[in-house]
Amino acid sequence: QENVMAQTVAVSVATMPLAAGYVGVIPALGMLDPGPVVLPWWKLLLWSIAVSLFGLFMTIPLRKQSILREKLRFPSGTATAEMIKIVHKQKTQIDPATGDVVPVAVNWRRTWRFLGISFGAGALYDFLGYFVPVTKVLPIFGASAATEWGWLLALSPSYMGQGMIMGFKTSASMMAGALFGWGLLGPIARNQGWAPGPVGSTETGATGWLMWLSLGIMLGESIISLLIIVLQYFCDLYRIWRAKRGGGGGGGSSSRSSRSSSSSSSSSSSSSNHPASAHVTAYAGDGYSDRVKEELDHAGPEWQVPARIWLSGLVASSALCVVVVALVFDLAWYEPLVSVILAMLISVIAIRALGSTDLNPVSGLAKVTQYVYAGACAGGGPACLAANIIAGGITEASAQQAGDLMQDLKTGHLLRSSPRHQFFAQLVGTLFSIFPALGAWMLYSHAYHIGGSELPAPSARMWKAMAELAEGGELPSHVLWFTVGGAIVSGAVPVVALLVPRSRPYLPSPVGFGIGCYIQAHWVVPRFLGSLAQVAWHRWHPAHHDKYMIVVASGFVLGEGVLSIPIALFSYFNVPVWTCGGCGTTLGACPTVCQ
Repeated sequence: QENVMAQTVAVSVATMPLAAGYVGVIPALGMLDPGPVVLPWWKLLLWSIAVSLFGLFMTIPLRKQSILREKLRFPSGTATAEMIKIVHKQKTQIDPATGDVVPVAVNWRRTWRFLGISFGAGALYDFLGYFVPVTKVLPIFGASAATEWGWLLALSPSYMGQGMIMGFKTSASMMAGALFGWGLLGPIARNQGWAPGPVGSTETGATGWLMWLSLGIMLGESIISLLIIVLQYFCDLYRIWRAKRGGGGGGGSSSRSSRSSSSSSSSSSSSSNHPASAHVTAYAGDGYSDRVKEELDHAGPEWQVPARIWLSGLVASSALCVVVVALVFDLAWYEPLVSVILAMLISVIAIRALGSTDLNPVSGLAKVTQYVYAGACAGGGPACLAANIIAGGITEASAQQAGDLMQDLKTGHLLRSSPRHQFFAQLVGTLFSIFPALGAWMLYSHAYHIGGSELPAPSARMWKAMAELAEGGELPSHVLWFTVGGAIVSGAVPVVALLVPRSRPYLPSPVGFGIGCYIQAHWVVPRFLGSLAQVAWHRWHPAHHDKYMIVVASGFVLGEGVLSIPIALFSYFNVPVWTCGGCGTTLGACPTVCQ
């Protein structure tokens, strides 16, 4: 139970930068031209508190439908539960090198050794990358391709670790997108005069042109996937309704009675081994699958979140969000109210998507809110652009928090943990994480130019671009048909996967392809190399790979990530580098101290 609570708190802390919009919404507000919105720390604090709570309260009443009745899988939550089971139950393991049965402690020592080595490699790379910047900007196809189109070899352990975790399919799709966008369409758009400005310009350059193609690809897949999920949801409801009607006759009544008796027996047996009582409702009828029957809930009433808590909390947190957002951004009271209502409705879809696919399409859902909200802002101009981004940010926060908590509740359900304890653990972690997330934003936004070459913030640019389009902006020349074509092709992928399930392993990831089309190649190449490395590792030594791949990849990510904090401080205080030799010849965007 302690591990369940610990991972619940850890998840809530780790995802706060996403929920509070420090990755997309807040940078996008600062990119508005004219009228950039740069918030002082106290307004950011109020904003973070306002958007981080109501998504948690609205999740509690959805637990029964999502986990007990529909039995959505929530793959990551299920995998977490399995890992916790293994840690606590497996006393010995087979040593892959010797074949001997060894105590877990020996393997833990080896695990820590692998983690330490990979952590040190990531930290060392980041350290050398600051003091010898050329180590991060090695050209692949010559200086011209590196300077203009970003074809660089950056052997970042952090990005390689991310590629190892993402897997070959996603990273290969990203690499294909980079080749298609930055190796083919981008140069064509520039040579044809469709994107005549500097390559890096989001207004007139290839970067801005490719951004719309990328957005079309990702939105096409997201919208079709959501439509499929919604249709499946209503089909399930219809089958459940038919199953209930089918139980109305004598045979159905008898079936229900026998099931009820079985459930009571199961409940009594479960109660003898667990302090919480078990409850089950079964529907008789047409033989529909187990999904029409409510699964055993091992959390009795004393372990549930009382309705008075989640209902009063939902009302209070929603009112807090409306009032704070209206005051901080000088909006009419009904504007954030519309956003909160939309956020609640869309969060239900986000939970269903996450439970079915293990992907929470918060970005695509937020874009839908931006379109819907466009008609609610009167007057137009920069103020409406900011309000549009804020509306999407409220949806993103709600969907992110709701998905994270429901994933954790799935883990807790499989391990017979208390939903009440998990809810309060998530609440405590969320409130605590507001402060380190704010501190990290203040540090990085002062040390780096958010949206510049070192931290390009592609998500923020997409937020800004979507707000401009929703509020009446114009697309770059000739990009519309490419965008529509990309949306159609990417939307066909989930349809093919649904109709031909055997094709799923061979279909590309539209989201990965779209991201690869937008972010420059030097962000993609190391991730692709990392995925290749883990594939080779798996083929060479599968047992070794299964035990230590995640550990090594996590060490790479953690090492470079942890050292990025002192590196940001070095940049903030203009600590001199050892040499800038070769930096300016391969990439126009060297660290500030080398410019």
